[in-house]
Amino acid sequence: MAKFLRARSGGYSAEDTSTTVIHSVFEQKIAFVCDCIPATLSTAGARELVGQPFLRDHLMVKGLPDEVGGPVHVIACQKGVTESQAIRQLGFPDAAVVSAPFGVYVADSVQKIQMVFLANCRDETTTRQRVQRFLQWLDEQGEDKLLAGRARSRRKIADLISKEADLELVDATFYAR
Repeated sequence: MAKFLRARSGGYSAEDTSTTVIHSVFEQKIAFVCDCIPATLSTAGARELVGQPFLRDHLMVKGLPDEVGGPVHVIACQKGVTESQAIRQLGFPDAAVVSAPFGVYVADSVQKIQMVFLANCRDETTTRQRVQRFLQWLDEQGEDKLLAGRARSRRKIADLISKEADLELVDATFYAR
């Protein structure tokens, strides 16, 4: 998945990990964090491997250039994925959920979290096809502009949380003396 996105985006990856790829959407640079669930989403152990990756966004954005929005989490699922499974993975029900030919797209309008669950990624070919179908869907449905806007907002939120966490660490160090 990351390899395919890198090839489409001209080989541009984030510095912190090879699974984070910077890809342009609606003329905006967006960080896509690629992950996978190696079994069905109904398997607890498989779900736990991914967990709720957006909880670490404030750490992840430290390695990104300032002009990059996001992250958007793209999760390849070996089997199918339902809307209710995607919402459960997000952890709260108040989000826009869309079932599409590639799988399920989840977007939270408050925290600007975005997760893409690619269904039936059994091998390299089907995974590439699902990523391609997702990118086509963004353009066809006009969702590219909305994804880019939410990604810019998510970056601001993650940066703010990161700064607050750093300040908390400084305070803790000061008071420990």
